[in-house]
Amino acid sequence: MKLFIDGSVDPGSRVGFGAYLLCKEIDAIAGDNSEKIKIRAFKNTSSTRLELEVLIWALSEVNCHKLTIYTDSQNIIKLLLRRHKIEENDYRTNSGDLLGNHILYKTFFQMFDSMSLEFVKVKGHSPKSQRSGIESIFGLVDRASRRALRGHRQAHNLQSVRVGSPSNASK
Repeated sequence: MKLFIDGSVDPGSRVGFGAYLLCKEIDAIAGDNSEKIKIRAFKNTSSTRLELEVLIWALSEVNCHKLTIYTDSQNIIKLLLRRHKIEENDYRTNSGDLLGNHILYKTFFQMFDSMSLEFVKVKGHSPKSQRSGIESIFGLVDRASRRALRGHRQAHNLQSVRVGSPSNASK
């Protein structure tokens, strides 16, 4: 099974929206398929935290233990490479403080150990004309999370806050 995940967060309100799409075959996804995308709001979050929250939420909802996960999150892709050091330091920083996302890390590592997960890094936000089939499907999930965040902003009369690079306002 293939799992596509993404999220968009408003740094000002710390509200984010995660989205995922589960499918069996890449070739079977044709057209928009936005009705198959699951969306959820997350409060008191950041872009790094939201990436993990969306992944954990999606993994807890899907009834499958062997997945290929497509994400544009460098944090998620590299988290397993950092696992040994994180666990060796008992989820603490060099100064002894608990890592901000230690509970999410522990949850993710437990889920990873109980499932067969493969992670594939996709290019996020590439022009439509340059997207592969995988990137096109990922684009549906990306648009769904950004659309949900825009709807939230409009419903609450919030202005978009841009922090850092232009893409951070929607991630």
